[in-house]
Amino acid sequence: MLDRLEKILKFSGEGHSTSIHTENDERRVKLALRANVGRIVCNMPHAHANSGGWTTGLPTTDTLGCGSWAGNIFSGNVNWLNFMNYTMLAIPKEEYVPPVEELCGNYLKKWGTD
Repeated sequence: MLDRLEKILKFSGEGHSTSIHTENDERRVKLALRANVGRIVCNMPHAHANSGGWTTGLPTTDTLGCGSWAGNIFSGNVNWLNFMNYTMLAIPKEEYVPPVEELCGNYLKKWGTD
């Protein structure tokens, strides 16, 4: 099934969304890890849930970003926070460079260093 979904997304456009109706957490996680989409709606009406709201956990939106999969800069639900200007002030702090094992531990355990 996931192979078919990948083909559909490649043809019609990656990044937007997909949905699944299941109570099986393994299936949900497998889909989330594999689908190149910005949001996955589970056990909800797809078109309604994508735009966010109180029952979805997604921010409400009138437009959906599709991420770099579709040539967009953003893959989330566009909301008022995306229109705010922020100024970030950086001041010196003690340097901490995490070791490779901390950054990539699970990856290294699974795939090695080659």
